[in-house]
Amino acid sequence: MTFLRRHSTALLWLLFAIVPVAFYSIPLFSRNATIHWDLADVTYPAQKFFSDSLRLWKLPHWTPYLESGIPFLADPRTGAWYPLHWPFFAIGITPKTMVWELALHMFIAMSGAYLLARFLFKRRGPAILGAMFYAGGGFFAAHSTWLGQFEAGAWFPWLLWAALKALESGQQRWTALTSLTGGLIVLAGNASAALESLVALICVAAVAIATATQAWKRALLLIVSVTVIALMLGAIQVVPAIQLHSQSHPAPSAARFQIGGLATVVAADYYSLISGLYSGPDEPRQYYLYSGLLVAPLALAGFVRRERWMLLLAMIVPTAIFDAALRPPGDAWFPAALGLAMTATSGAIWIEYRLERPHVWVALCALTAIDLWFWNSYKNPLVFAHATFAEVYGQSPAELDKRPFARTWAPYVPVGLGPADGSLITRTEVAYGTGLAELDRYTAYLADVQKNPKLLNGLGVTDLLLGRNQRSENPESLGRVSAPPRVEFVPDLSAALAALATLDPANVAIVEGPAQNLTPSVQRAEISAYTGDSYRIKYSAASNSLLRIAVPCYPGWTAAVDGEETATVPVDEALIGVFVPPGDHEVTLEFHAQWFLLGLSLSFAGAIAVVLSLILASDSSSNER
Repeated sequence: MTFLRRHSTALLWLLFAIVPVAFYSIPLFSRNATIHWDLADVTYPAQKFFSDSLRLWKLPHWTPYLESGIPFLADPRTGAWYPLHWPFFAIGITPKTMVWELALHMFIAMSGAYLLARFLFKRRGPAILGAMFYAGGGFFAAHSTWLGQFEAGAWFPWLLWAALKALESGQQRWTALTSLTGGLIVLAGNASAALESLVALICVAAVAIATATQAWKRALLLIVSVTVIALMLGAIQVVPAIQLHSQSHPAPSAARFQIGGLATVVAADYYSLISGLYSGPDEPRQYYLYSGLLVAPLALAGFVRRERWMLLLAMIVPTAIFDAALRPPGDAWFPAALGLAMTATSGAIWIEYRLERPHVWVALCALTAIDLWFWNSYKNPLVFAHATFAEVYGQSPAELDKRPFARTWAPYVPVGLGPADGSLITRTEVAYGTGLAELDRYTAYLADVQKNPKLLNGLGVTDLLLGRNQRSENPESLGRVSAPPRVEFVPDLSAALAALATLDPANVAIVEGPAQNLTPSVQRAEISAYTGDSYRIKYSAASNSLLRIAVPCYPGWTAAVDGEETATVPVDEALIGVFVPPGDHEVTLEFHAQWFLLGLSLSFAGAIAVVLSLILASDSSSNER
């Protein structure tokens, strides 16, 4: 017993390290289990592509391997700049390493929830129980395939713990730690989760200082400092994402809050998800909230006990706000899940007092661990698939055409050819994709392909994939660079979009902008060099002409003729065009991320601010001693 008391803290952190590995033991160590859904279809290919690109000493600001080309690093969902991904990038990304990322963040969620519960209620044993309720709960089970939300939820209790310490002590180091945690939440890549974390922080801070006379100034300074520095730390991701958002608007989720979904908090199979006969609303991941059989009675006891009940309620309020107005129900659940877990911690203390058994928490922890592992890991189809990766996703898309300037189109994301975004892994150029950077202009262009298949010719599609074994070449493809014999000018985007319905790219190009007197006459246009984000095109023309480059139009593409910069114009609503003079010349077309350096500079400044804050706080503490 003396040994246990002496080393209790070390043993506790060892327990927190072991529990996530045990919780994810099946997908971690079984050959007949693997990641699936968005974690495999979107996140795994994105992380592997970024890791492989770094090994080639290249930052992939643009990639041609999805949607005919996307600004890859501008999309926060790639997770490229989140520091806890970097060791995995160095090791090499595989489906198994994705599960280790989940296990790591379960450890972070457990340790943060424990620290918060210990701060609130000063009891170690019940705090461990609260940590289990949160880290093993339904939010993390349902979001095992949505890594950005999972990671934001893992850091959320750390944010509140550091903020409450800052409000209580007024010490600068806790403000710096809160800001650092906020920056990690931003870098996790889910904007709505970051916004909800800020709203929850404001609610908790407001309640925490409600009875203080002058503390509101401290709280206001904390909120402003954390917001500014967190955004600065995340600027390397946020600033390019702002530009991307101006060009891309993902379809909103159809999921809406339904009161019946709350039943899953205490009844894991309420909608028959576990038994395989799901009967609930569409998108089951948004309606799975199971937090343990004991969480409701213990939370009720916690509210009866009334210790810090307003603060606990403040954690739950943001979920109600976001459910009602801003986002799908499951995504918004993590503040409420933390509030319930903390309230259940208080309830466990109440049970100890009532039963006069100070170690009853041990039995409660054991029951909760078994309960949550069974429903939220072992039996849960949301967490992993009970099959090998090859059995779930078939063969990799290596059979797709990888000839220079080949581009494959399919009317849907093909199954049986690897993950949905697996073309990133095999570096195969395709005209489809899912989950990342769906540019508005390009999305509208593809939508018109159903009515006007000739648009595929202008897109440079060389191969049509109409089924698992229905692959054919497109002999009418105009190639990656083409020179339309006629140009029509339209005043704006809406007019260009309307023209797509009847457009034949072989005969005419649609250009947005003032009319010019052109008599196009290009005898030759060929690509002499290509790297995915740059082209060198040699051409011969008898008069002023237009070159159409089958690359999605996006800010950052610049053109030059024989080294002299020239403008690019939107062609055929979604593609890039360059006006060229007569004669024999060379056009260079290159992509440069416009706002990346600004974001990098702000992130660097934010990191310096945090480090200086910690150093100054350390010096201040030393002087006080």
